[in-house]
Amino acid sequence: RRKNWQGLIRAFLTALGDQPDATLVLKLATDDMGCVRHVIHTYQMMGPHRCAVVFICDYLGEETMLRLCRATTFYAHATRAEGSCLPLMNHMAAGRPAISPVHSAIADYFGEESGFVVESVQEAAGWPHESRFRARTTWARIDIDSLARAFADSHAMARHRPEDYAGLAGRGREAIRAWAGRQAVMARLTNALGELGLSRR
Repeated sequence: RRKNWQGLIRAFLTALGDQPDATLVLKLATDDMGCVRHVIHTYQMMGPHRCAVVFICDYLGEETMLRLCRATTFYAHATRAEGSCLPLMNHMAAGRPAISPVHSAIADYFGEESGFVVESVQEAAGWPHESRFRARTTWARIDIDSLARAFADSHAMARHRPEDYAGLAGRGREAIRAWAGRQAVMARLTNALGELGLSRR
């Protein structure tokens, strides 16, 4: 529920279903084949299209993940809630702009200067691990129209405005360096230790 893969596929097909040069690669982080079959069956019910949708249903090693990143133009997700979203951070650090909502910890390092921002609003939700899913917290409701516009705009940029794409990629890389780079982290750690009266040894 949290990852909102249905919304991601639906928005992609709405925006780019008629574009034969567009490919959505979905990395399913599960080895539960029942879950995988459910995802693929749901996708098959969404109707015909000319774009490509690829499902990766296995855990990938570091070298394979790096090759996948190199083949990626944009990192896209439609998650309703996140921690740090390390895949997003990794792709931005590799110079891949993103299509992403700005909520949870994502707001610490991602914005319109480094990708396409997907609109969202907070709504009541349950904790993902709770079987009854009672509304005891909140998550972000993703605006699917906004996500579809982001897909369309990113596709147009990648095809027709390489200089704008390079600018997004560079600014995303700098944003991650400023937030999670070695120097930035060491500076914050040193300050925190100093406030506690501890010195770095």
